[in-house]
Amino acid sequence: MKQMSALIVLAVLITAGPCAGLHAQTVGHVIYLSGDPIAVRAARRFWPAIGPGTALQPFDFLETTADELLEIETDDAIGVRAMVRMQPHSALYLELLADVPDGQRHAVRLLSGAVSVRMRDPDPRARLEVVTAATRVTGAGAEYDVTIAADGAVLVTVARGTARVSDPRGRSLFADVERAVEHRPDGTFRSVPLTVGRSDRFRSVWRDQIEANLRFDAAAAYRLYAGLYLEQLPHFQDTYLSLMGMRHVLDRWMEADRQGRDPQRVTEAAAAELDELASYVEAVRDSLRRIETSWYQLQQLSRFAAAGAGPLDTAVAERLTVSEFFERLADDARIVEDQMHTARYVIGLHARRAAARHVQQPG
Repeated sequence: MKQMSALIVLAVLITAGPCAGLHAQTVGHVIYLSGDPIAVRAARRFWPAIGPGTALQPFDFLETTADELLEIETDDAIGVRAMVRMQPHSALYLELLADVPDGQRHAVRLLSGAVSVRMRDPDPRARLEVVTAATRVTGAGAEYDVTIAADGAVLVTVARGTARVSDPRGRSLFADVERAVEHRPDGTFRSVPLTVGRSDRFRSVWRDQIEANLRFDAAAAYRLYAGLYLEQLPHFQDTYLSLMGMRHVLDRWMEADRQGRDPQRVTEAAAAELDELASYVEAVRDSLRRIETSWYQLQQLSRFAAAGAGPLDTAVAERLTVSEFFERLADDARIVEDQMHTARYVIGLHARRAAARHVQQPG
C-alpha cells in the first residue's frame, strides 16, 4: 500500500487547482439528461454538475448510475454528425478530437452498460466507432445499440441501416434489422437472427437472461475479471509511475491547459517533447485499456456478489474470498480511479498536441 499512497499523492498534485481544459475545442453537447450523471474532465469532477447545453471536450469521461440517462450530440465541426444516448449503469469516454490524421477514427469508448447511436449523416467518411474491449462498431447512417452485459458479453442490435462489428481477432460481422451480433467472453462471435422491429425486446431478454444466470452463479465471472485485475494492476501502476516521471514536461502542459493556452502550432521544442513522451503515453494507454475493462466489469459484477461468496480460486488470488476481494477493490477505488482519470487526461493532452502538429505539417 506504500506504492499506492505515493501514487495518490501524485494524482492529487496533478489535479490541484481550478478545473482545466475549459478552453479546448468543443466536440459535442449534452442535449438531454435525467438524474445527475458523473462527468470528469482533466482528472476532476465537473463543478457545477453537467446539464443540458454543457459543452463536451476531447476525453471527457461520463458515467450514469441506476435510472440516469444522458444524450450527447456531436459537433458538426469534427466531421461526425451523431447522437449518442447513454443508458443507466453505463460508463464511457470520448476519444474525439477537432482534427484527426487521415485514416484515424473518432471513438466513443464504452466501458460498461449500453449506448444507442443515431448517425445523422450517411457519408461513410463520418468516422465514428463505438469501441468496447471486445468489439469495434461502425455504421454510416445507421441507428444501433451496443450493450455490454455484466459478464462482459457484447450485443449489437440495429434499428435502421447496417453496422459493421469487428473483434480483436480481425473477424467482422454485420448487424441489421434482421440480425444481431453477439460476442461472448469465451471468444464466441456470431450473428443471431431476430424479428424486425423487436430489437429492443430481444436486447432486454438477452440482458435479463445473463443477469439471472449471474444471480444463480457468478463464480466464473468473478474468477475471470478479478484475476485479470490483480494481474494488470501492477503493470498499470508501473506505466503510470513512469509517465509521472516526465513531470518536467507534464507540468508545463497542464499549466498551459489551465491557462487556456492550447497549442495552435508545434515548435521544434514542442515536437521534441511530443516524441519524448510518445513511448510513455503509448505504454500507459495500453495498460489503461486493459485495467479499465476489468475495473468496470467488476463494478457491474458487484451487484451479484451474493452469488459468489466462496473463494476466488485464481492463480493470482488463491487466498481471497469474493467478499475479501471486493473489500480490497473498495480500498483501491479512489486511488485507481484517480490514476485512470489522470492517465486519460495526459493521453488527451498528448493527442491534442499531436493533432496540432499534424494540421500544421505541409501536404
